[in-house]
Amino acid sequence: MVNQWETIGIPSENRFLGLYYEPESGQFLAHFQKCLGDGYGPKSIYARHMTDDIYRRLTPETDEFSYEDVLLCPRVSKILVNVFRVTRKGSRPSDREWHSVQEIDIDTGEINTVLTPHDIPVEPPYSKAWISRLRNVTSGDRKHMKQAEPPDDEYVSEPGAHTVYGSGGKEILCTVSFRKKKSGHDETVEDFLCKVSPETHAYRKISRIINAAKDLIATGKAAGGNLTL
Repeated sequence: MVNQWETIGIPSENRFLGLYYEPESGQFLAHFQKCLGDGYGPKSIYARHMTDDIYRRLTPETDEFSYEDVLLCPRVSKILVNVFRVTRKGSRPSDREWHSVQEIDIDTGEINTVLTPHDIPVEPPYSKAWISRLRNVTSGDRKHMKQAEPPDDEYVSEPGAHTVYGSGGKEILCTVSFRKKKSGHDETVEDFLCKVSPETHAYRKISRIINAAKDLIATGKAAGGNLTL
């Protein structure tokens, strides 16, 4: 039996997460996760123009990095993705570490790094900070907000949408996680909704997020915590 994904250029071991339409380039974006059975399989993105039958891989061929949080940029054929490095125990993936925020040109495939861990300032009492999730921004133009097809319950429930980046302010709306070391070896993580500037590397905390561990669900399902002012 021929696998339906292989017939359109996508490896059969991948699990479908979501399908989006990028209006500036007239292309569909398909988000997939490699099935490894432990929840930490790397995620990748494929693209197909409306006039094509076969998808092409947009993200690099690698199991080292996972490309997450697909967001459209307004008025340009580019997307932002949150990139995590997949860590391993032996030959099996075991966890992930934030690597960068990257901008991908859908037409050319060019990838530019927008933010890295070195760009996020860490101040006491915190010892580490990372972007755990890129967040959507509501746009008045609803056609940019819709997925190409309604998702089932097992698929990602939040559509790709415009990010603040590229809309004039050059800021990225995201969840920033801050690790705080307590007494002894105890550590805690505090999460905030922030706007981060790729140009100045400054960030502005908007509100605290409670139960933001849901942002890190490895299956790719969107789930946000409660915002508290």
